Amino acid sequence: MGDMDHSLRKILSRYDSLSGLQKKIADYIVSNLGEVVFASVTSLSERLGVSDATIVRFAQELGYSGFPELKEELIKYYKIYLDPAIRLEKYIDDTGEEQLTYETITKREIKYLEESIKTINEGVFRKAVEMICTVEKVYIFGTGSNEPLSSHLAYRLARFGLNVGLISVSGRNLFEKLLHVKRDDLMIAFAFYKPSLDFQRAMGISKERGVKVILITDSHIPPMIKNATLVLYAKRGPFGSFHSPLVPMAIANALIIETANRLGDRAIESLKQLDEMRKKYYHTNPEDFG
Repeated sequence: MGDMDHSLRKILSRYDSLSGLQKKIADYIVSNLGEVVFASVTSLSERLGVSDATIVRFAQELGYSGFPELKEELIKYYKIYLDPAIRLEKYIDDTGEEQLTYETITKREIKYLEESIKTINEGVFRKAVEMICTVEKVYIFGTGSNEPLSSHLAYRLARFGLNVGLISVSGRNLFEKLLHVKRDDLMIAFAFYKPSLDFQRAMGISKERGVKVILITDSHIPPMIKNATLVLYAKRGPFGSFHSPLVPMAIANALIIETANRLGDRAIESLKQLDEMRKKYYHTNPEDFG
């Protein structure tokens, strides 16, 4: 990744040694990078409720002469790694002189899948399955481009007779979905790169209500993982390039299969009932229903 993400690496590597106030600044920068790159020291200090000098000292703590130098590196990072068009362009450029074909693209995806085997802790995976099978209700969170992942997982788990709620809406509608989450429920969240505002809201409410969270992510940054009970790390290729959902989908499928195995007869019975309903009501003449 070169020096383009050097600023964030500094923040993350020194995060644990920062003071409480400095962690507050670090969390805000990482979570709101799109705003920070356009902010002045004064506007940033006003948003955080700290002095200009505190922001300057934070930058100096990371080894910069002041906030302008830190901001310059953050801008470079933002331009290179967080612009969707540039990420796609970078994905293509990373192939070098290699011709982009179905074979070369698929082989790259297979490589990422193989790498994911090393990043998923088997003990954490089994704890995740245990949670899914024993909680009262499972909420699946995934908005935007992550909605297909959350919908797939919710659809499959519900077929096993589990009480499942899908949360794929954004903005004010999100609170309608979060209204009834309660202690001892479980949330499985798909979130990548950096925490979105909707993700932060969902995690905040989950923490307040004692809801366990299984997070499927490619990020180790504190603002992303700090409220997660378990983290399944889905490395999807080089950071900053265009990513397919193949690796997180593979993790979702593994959770589905092992959950079915863990539920045993309960899952089978639920699927049998589904099949009987289809035979009775779908493959029958509608006139028979009166």
